[in-house]
Amino acid sequence: MRLEFERDIGKDTLKKGSGDKFLRFHKSFVDQADGSIGKLKLKKSNMKDQLKRVNLNLKQKEEQGDTLLEVDFNQLRIENQQFLERIDQKNQELLLAKLKAGKIHALLAQRQAELHEAALKQETLMKRIKEIEDFNQSNTEQYELVKSELETAKSHRDEVLFFIFQTWFSI
Repeated sequence: MRLEFERDIGKDTLKKGSGDKFLRFHKSFVDQADGSIGKLKLKKSNMKDQLKRVNLNLKQKEEQGDTLLEVDFNQLRIENQQFLERIDQKNQELLLAKLKAGKIHALLAQRQAELHEAALKQETLMKRIKEIEDFNQSNTEQYELVKSELETAKSHRDEVLFFIFQTWFSI
């Protein structure tokens, strides 16, 4: 599963929407696990029904007075034991599937919380960037205004100096 995740999603983590891919991937995994659980439950119930039929058949033969040989009892006992072992095995598989599904669900919830936190952090950073850009624009506008005022002041100073120079040397 981890290799499938890294192959399908891991290389795209920096792309937009990778969180959605992650959620879809884990949702499909959980859905597959649920499907497997359903199949195992169905097999388990089928085996129980088959065991009940065999036991009922045995009970009917005993009631009818059919004489069963020791070999028949041993064969039935062996079959019964095999069915019980298969049922136990399927129960173990079912429990493992449930554990995996629970772990995946917890991991999915954790990843969703992390994704939500990252989205909030991104929103905060985007607001901060906008504030800095606005501040930068304001400073640029003030710089241009001060620059034009400085040019005007220099021009005015030059005129005053020229006038003083003419007045001073014309006397």
